[in-house]
This record gives sequence, structure tokens and C-alpha cells, in this order.
Amino acid sequence: MILKGTFKVVAIKKKTKAVLFQDLKVGDELTVTYPLSGGFGYAPTVEVRLGNWEHWNDITQFNKNIRNFEVEQLS
Repeated sequence: MILKGTFKVVAIKKKTKAVLFQDLKVGDELTVTYPLSGGFGYAPTVEVRLGNWEHWNDITQFNKNIRNFEVEQLS
């Protein structure tokens, strides 16, 4: 099973130097994909797409990065 959503950045709460997230601007749309097929001993990763950019985070790192932004779910 895969969870997938599109989110629009509506505000930047705090600047970050994290890959991909450092370039986000208000109005950018992210596609986030989270597969629920993680196995014992490893955590599933979150795929984040911004246009042609693609980046992977584990769920903890993604949560830390996305908290720097206010987002609105589009789908």
C-alpha cells in the first residue's frame, strides 16, 4: 500500500539547509509518497518531489523538515 498526497507551501516558518527543502518557496507544490511496506529492521522512506527534483527522507527526518513550513493538502 502507498500513501500519496500533493501539498502546497503556504508559509515558511523557519529557514532550513536540508536538501530540497532549502529551495522551497511559497506557492511550491510537493508530491509526497510514503510506502507502507517497511520490513522489520528498517524504516520505510518518504519520497518528496518538487518539479523534477526527487529526494528521500526517513519518516523522522521528513517530519523534522516539513515542520519548517505551513502546507495545505491539495490531494
